[in-house]
Parts: sequence; C-alpha cells; structure tokens
Amino acid sequence: MSRGLIDPENTVWRKAIGCLVAVFIVPIGVLAALLATPFARPIKRTPEEVVSCLRDFIEGTGGPWDWDDFVSIPIADPRLEAIRKRASKFPDVGPGELEALLSEAEVLGLSRLMPNG
Repeated sequence: MSRGLIDPENTVWRKAIGCLVAVFIVPIGVLAALLATPFARPIKRTPEEVVSCLRDFIEGTGGPWDWDDFVSIPIADPRLEAIRKRASKFPDVGPGELEALLSEAEVLGLSRLMPNG
C-alpha cells in the first residue's frame, strides 16, 4: 500500500512543513518581536517633573521603578535631557552631583515661571 501525501510518516511532507516554517513563520516572528520592542522616543517632561524625580530618588521616597524610568527614557527638552544623562551615571556621580542636578532643574523650573522682559 502506498503512502498518501499528507501521511505524517511521509518525509516529503515533513520537509515541506520545515520549509514553510523557515520561509514564513520565522520571519513573521522576528518582525513581530521587532515591532513589540518599544522605541525610546523622547517624552515631554517639565522641569518640575524632573525636580520631583530627582528629589524622590535623593530622599528615597520614589517608587521601585521611578528612577529606572527617569534615567532610561530620553527627554525632549535638551536642557532637561542633559540633566537626565548626567543623573543616569549614578552612583558614579555621587549624591553631591545629584543635589547639584536637582538645583539646576529647580532653576530651570523657576525660569519658566518668570515673565519675559
């Protein structure tokens, strides 16, 4: 008795399935993984939000992932982004540098509130 084309014991059928997986399913899986990866787009943060993040970290009052979120996500404002980048080097920069960054962010927040002129 001859085997049918769809017989699971048929090696031609197994090779055909293997080729389908390699040609179609693997690239679709890779594409899906790439699309699922978040892209680090800069977010809009105010100086007050940066001050809050820095103060919470210095005082140990932030949530478990707040600092990681702060140092991992770029900020659209280049002045605040510079502060974020320097803060992300903690503990290499030390607490004194974090206090200086906090003061710098506070000054940026105050300058936003001051009327031009």
